[in-house]
Amino acid sequence: MKTPFDGAIRLGQREIDDMRVAINVQIAQVVKIEAARADNEREARRQREVAGDDAMLSSYAYLARMRAERARLNESQATAEGQLSRLRSEALAAYGTLKAVGSAADAWRGDAERAIEQTEQGHLDDLTNAGFVRGRRKGRA
Repeated sequence: MKTPFDGAIRLGQREIDDMRVAINVQIAQVVKIEAARADNEREARRQREVAGDDAMLSSYAYLARMRAERARLNESQATAEGQLSRLRSEALAAYGTLKAVGSAADAWRGDAERAIEQTEQGHLDDLTNAGFVRGRRKGRA
């Protein structure tokens, strides 16, 4: 049975689907940043080992650049995780709203079905009473 809430439910479901996609994109971004950080740390460790073997090789500038890159990645990761947290909060709120609208639609459906049942029962009662009255009239005659 259609309800006045069906449009709102469809919009809510679309909104949640869009948020699910956005959350997955953000998770992929966080994973990508974490992988880049791990690569950065591995490469810096390898360069320190190489520079440690050769006293004539200065790796200070390279390692400083790697530290700056790691700091940028840390900042990017914090931003991405903040956005992910915000998206999850928004999705949770949208899901709660969708559930509330769904409950309202269920209540409306239940009320409409009860009204139909009461109307049908009233109609059956009227037919039964009419038959009873006809029978009583025939009995008097």
